[in-house]
Amino acid sequence: MNSEKTASEIEEAVIDGSSANAPGYLKGNPRRKEAEKERQELKKKKLEQEAVFFDDLIDNLLIPKGLVTEKEKSFIFVQENAAASRKFWEVWLANYNKLQDMDGKVILKQYIDYEFDVKPSTVLKEKMCSVPDNIFEMDFYFERLARFAADFQTEWKTPHFYMKKNQSGANVLKEEYETPRNVEAEEIALKIWDLINNFDTVNTSVMDYYSKVLNELPGKTIDAENSKQIYIDIFGNARQAKVFEQNRFGLLRDYARVLFLVKDNWEKRLERTYDNFTTFDDTSESINTILENRLKEIDTMFS
Repeated sequence: MNSEKTASEIEEAVIDGSSANAPGYLKGNPRRKEAEKERQELKKKKLEQEAVFFDDLIDNLLIPKGLVTEKEKSFIFVQENAAASRKFWEVWLANYNKLQDMDGKVILKQYIDYEFDVKPSTVLKEKMCSVPDNIFEMDFYFERLARFAADFQTEWKTPHFYMKKNQSGANVLKEEYETPRNVEAEEIALKIWDLINNFDTVNTSVMDYYSKVLNELPGKTIDAENSKQIYIDIFGNARQAKVFEQNRFGLLRDYARVLFLVKDNWEKRLERTYDNFTTFDDTSESINTILENRLKEIDTMFS
C-alpha cells in the first residue's frame, strides 16, 4: 500500500459533518452531528490502523521473504472485500509468526523421521509436485497460501485488454475488469481465503502436538518403537489420536483441492505445463489411503 495514497483515500472515506458538502441529515441537528462525528473518528482510526497493518505486513515480511512481487503488493488489501481480505491476512500473519518463533525444529526431525512407516511425502510428491519432507511442516503451506493469494488477488483486480469492434466496425482496444480471467481469479482467491480458518485450527493443534513431542524427547533414543510410545503417551486413547489425524489429513486434502485449481489456472494463463501432478481425485484418493492406514495403525498402537 502507498502511504500517501492511503492517507488521501482515508480522508475521502470519512464524512466531515462541518463541511459545506455534509449530508443533509446532519444539518441543523447538533446531537446527530456530534454522534456522526464520533462514528467518523472511529472509522478514520480503524482505516488508519488497517493501513499501518498492511504497510507493515508488506514492507517488513511479504516483500523481504519474496512472497509477493512489487506489482502484487498493491493488491494485497482488497478494498471492496475489506473484512474478508483483512481477516485472511491477519490470521495468516498470526500463524506465520508463531511458526517462525517455534523452537526445536531440528530436534523434532528425529521423531518425525519415525512418525510414519512410509513417509506421506514419498507418495504425494509424485502427485501434487512439491511437498515438504515432513508433510505437516506448516511453514511451507502458509508460504504457499501467501503466494497463491497475492497472485490471484492481483489477477482478480487487474484490468485486461481485449480487441473489440466499435459501432463503426473498427477494432478498438478495450479495458475490462470483469473478464473471464478476472472472474476465475476471484473464485480461486475466495477459495484460498476460505482455507484460512481451517489452517488456523489445524496449525494450532499440530504446533501443540509438536510441543508435547519436544517435551518427551530429552534423554530418549528415538527409534520406531519409542516414537510410537511417545505418540501413545501424548494422545492417551485412540479416539483423540484419530480426530487429530482426520483433521490434519483433511486439511491436506482441502489444500490439494485449491492447489489443483491454482495449477490448472497457471497452466492456462502462462501456457506451460507443471510436472509431477496427477489429478485432484487421484491425490485425494492417495491422501485417504494414507489416512486409513494411519487409523488402522492407531488401532494397533492402542489395542
